[in-house]
Amino acid sequence: MVQHLVADMVHDGLRLRGQTLPQFLATAPDVPGLSPDRQRRMLRGETGAQFADLAFWSSVFPKVAVAVAEYIHSWAPPQIEHGLVPRQ
Repeated sequence: MVQHLVADMVHDGLRLRGQTLPQFLATAPDVPGLSPDRQRRMLRGETGAQFADLAFWSSVFPKVAVAVAEYIHSWAPPQIEHGLVPRQ
């Protein structure tokens, strides 16, 4: 679900910029994991996302980091959310 959230936000962000993924990546740093083919597969869910992908896309679209953090925060039960951990 996190990967799907990132992919949706990246596609929306690129669409708002009027760019395609290959157009955007043509100007990105020359980093092995940022090849257009790998990123296309990652954004389609054919290749698993890595933390480096999340970090890169969060640096491009900061709202990605916020949305992922909020999503992960929703996993915590209320007692953990408030720093209360049940005794075992």
